[in-house]
Amino acid sequence: MAALLLKFLPLVSTSKKGLHMQGLMLHCGAHHVTWDDVCNSRAKEPKSDTYVPIEHGEFLNRVVEVLDDYGYEIKEEAHALMKDEQRYFGLLDVKIRNNTYLYNTDQSSRTIGLRNGHDGQMPAAMVGGRHTFVCDNLCFSGDMVKVQRRHTRNIHRDIDSVIARGVAQLHEYFAVDDERESWYKETKITNRKDINDILITAMKHGALLPTQIPHVDREWERSINGEGPGGHESLAGHSFYSLLNCFTEVEKRKPSPAESPKRNMRLTQLLDATSGFQQELNQMSV
Repeated sequence: MAALLLKFLPLVSTSKKGLHMQGLMLHCGAHHVTWDDVCNSRAKEPKSDTYVPIEHGEFLNRVVEVLDDYGYEIKEEAHALMKDEQRYFGLLDVKIRNNTYLYNTDQSSRTIGLRNGHDGQMPAAMVGGRHTFVCDNLCFSGDMVKVQRRHTRNIHRDIDSVIARGVAQLHEYFAVDDERESWYKETKITNRKDINDILITAMKHGALLPTQIPHVDREWERSINGEGPGGHESLAGHSFYSLLNCFTEVEKRKPSPAESPKRNMRLTQLLDATSGFQQELNQMSV
C-alpha cells in the first residue's frame, strides 16, 4: 500500500545547482556538490575483475533519462560526494511535465533518492516516495519504492531496466496517491467521537506515539477553527486530508528516518479504511 505523505521538511534554498535540500542529511564527511561535480567524478581502478563500478554521473543521468521518458522533470535537486568522490548521494524533487493537477501542487512531494559507491560498500540504488531520506551514514529510505543493482558484470546492460522498474512502480503508486488525496479532501469528519477513535486506533496500531496524541488533537482544533495544521490555512477544514496533515505536522517535528515511514504507512492504511477509500480502491480494481 502506497502511503500518502507530505514532505516532513521543506526545501531551504531555491538555487538549482548545488541545492541544499532537507531530506539529504550530511554529517559523516560528505559535502554538497553540483551536478557537474558529480559528472566529473571518476571511480578508482577496480581491485578485482568481478567488480565493475558505474560512474556516479552515468547513474544520475540514466535515472533522469528514465524519469524524462515517464514525463517527469526535476523541480529541485541536491547532490553530495564523500570519501575522495567514491560515494555519491543525491535527492531529486520531481513533477509531471505540463500537468497542473495534483502532481504539481506545493502541498505534495515526489522525491527520488540516489546513492552509488565505488568502494564496494553500497550498490547503485534508488528510492522514492512522498518522503525520501538520504544520509551519508548510509541511512537510505523511501516510503514507496527501493531498487538497486550491485557493481558486477553487466551492470551497464542491466541498470536501465532496474531504474525503469523503480520509476514505473513509483508512477503507479503516485497515481493511486492522487486518487487517495482527492478522496481524503472530499470526505469530511463531523463527529468528535470519530476523531477520538482514530487517534486511539492509530496509537494501538503503531501509527502514532502516545506522546503525540495531544499534539495531533491540538492541530485538529486549529484545523477546524480555520487556522490550519501548522498554521497553513490552505489545509484547514474537517476533511481526512486536513487530519492527515495534522498527523504529519506533528511527525515532522521529530522525524525518525527508520520509524517515520513505517508510522505513516500504518496511518495511511488506517485512514484508507476509516474514510472508505480502501473500499473504493477495491471496487476500482475489480
